[in-house]
Amino acid sequence: MLLHFSLHHRMTRLKDAQTNLERAKDELAKAITRVEEESKKLKEAEIEVARSAELREEVNKRLEVALEKKVERALKRNVIIFGKAGAGKSSLVNLVFGNSVAKVGGGRKGVTSGNTSYEDDVMDFRLWDTAGVNECEGGTVSDRDAMDNLIRLAGSLLKKGGLHLVVHVFELGKIDEDDQKNYNRLGQFAKIKQKGVERVPVILCITKTEEVEPEEWWIDNKKAFDKNGMNYDDTVGVVCNGPGPEIAEEFVEMMIQMKAKSKVDMIKCITKNAIKSTDMEIDEDHLYGVWIPEVIWDGFSKKKEHLPKNLKDIIESIFQKYGLDVEKSSQVEAAVRSL
Repeated sequence: MLLHFSLHHRMTRLKDAQTNLERAKDELAKAITRVEEESKKLKEAEIEVARSAELREEVNKRLEVALEKKVERALKRNVIIFGKAGAGKSSLVNLVFGNSVAKVGGGRKGVTSGNTSYEDDVMDFRLWDTAGVNECEGGTVSDRDAMDNLIRLAGSLLKKGGLHLVVHVFELGKIDEDDQKNYNRLGQFAKIKQKGVERVPVILCITKTEEVEPEEWWIDNKKAFDKNGMNYDDTVGVVCNGPGPEIAEEFVEMMIQMKAKSKVDMIKCITKNAIKSTDMEIDEDHLYGVWIPEVIWDGFSKKKEHLPKNLKDIIESIFQKYGLDVEKSSQVEAAVRSL
């Protein structure tokens, strides 16, 4: 009987062990399921992290590209174009950029009344189209307004990476007093001192050359420019406008080709002669101590009796308007009155 009890006890314990084993198996199975579920979630999280990393990388790449484009845009070379009203400055802008970005006038009065910059996403330079500044009665800009525009443009160049080239736009013909005054006035930008270079190059762009060979014309007329102290680093002749309704049909194709060639020649001339560095630094001591005083002196007809008593207030107002150093006003006034 004792043996029977012992056997029964062992069988009970065995059944309990089996039951516990089954429970353990169930718990293990549940644990494995939980691990698998957690593993699945972890993999999904890893995939999401990887996707986020890829997304971040893509966003960073796009930001870098956008920043590069912004920097490239900011570091374009600055090219000033000047010439008397009606010489073809706005037409030249449209020729270079291939569309009507600047208004074009039909006479001597001119249509540009201030300083406007033009650029696109292709050219590595921007053109600054200055106001027409011929001194004749029909001109659009007075001495005082021209002075104001010159100083405003100088302020813009301080913030835009300096000056790289000056282009004198000259309508084919004889040199007159207005051409000389334009050269003396706006050619002053070539005298702006910049660190690392001796001076800013100046080129002559001869417009309306449909009926002449520009190189031959320049050979024949260079002495007249030299005689008037108008010196250039290079010259280029252009045809800015295509054939109008008055052009005979047999000349239409020729005019189209001349305009297309002119665009190529003009861009090559700018690229060849402009200072290569896109980040020039204007010498501010020279700007405020010499250049601006001479511009103001010229604006008041180079006569002491024309200088107003409130000259300092006028200078301060101009400097405030165009973001120049107002604290230099007294220095500039003294320099003007010493001329």
